[in-house]
Amino acid sequence: MTKFSNRARAAVAGAAVAAVMAAAIGTAPAGAAPTGTGPEPVAETAGCSFGTWPADAEGQPAGFQAGAAAGVYLWHTDGGWRLRVTHPGTDKVVFRGTITSTARIHGVERRTESRDAVIAPGPHRVGFRFTNYGRIDGLDFRMGCGAGFGVDVSVNGRRIPADHVFIGADGHHPAQVPLRVTWTA
Repeated sequence: MTKFSNRARAAVAGAAVAAVMAAAIGTAPAGAAPTGTGPEPVAETAGCSFGTWPADAEGQPAGFQAGAAAGVYLWHTDGGWRLRVTHPGTDKVVFRGTITSTARIHGVERRTESRDAVIAPGPHRVGFRFTNYGRIDGLDFRMGCGAGFGVDVSVNGRRIPADHVFIGADGHHPAQVPLRVTWTA
């Protein structure tokens, strides 16, 4: 039997956790297919006892592009949810946030530059940190059938104002941040 020191055990355990996390959060380069770790939950489009996602969340917000108004852009497509950030100019702006849900969040893919982070400490939570210089950073994700999900975001250490969150093709703003997206009957 091979004996390991506590330090060696910790290194092996850390490497194993890192490998599992990398597979779970899709740390592949932007555009790469996410890695799967088993069967997917019920897709959003397959129906859910909670109903359907809100119609006003469908479609990319009009005018969204690199350097658009500073904020978070969130929308739904047949392929799941998209969350993006940008701001005008080339100054450094740090967006940090979390997505939480009682349902399993899956199929997470990064759409970022280097030094950005997307982590999933569990199947119901995704955290991100995007250092943005006026380009586009973000992530894509899908959600199993559940009561919905919450999004909380800060910009340079301050919670983002609701009027800097743009949802769906019409770019409407939530009532508050953190915001909650729920299925409709």
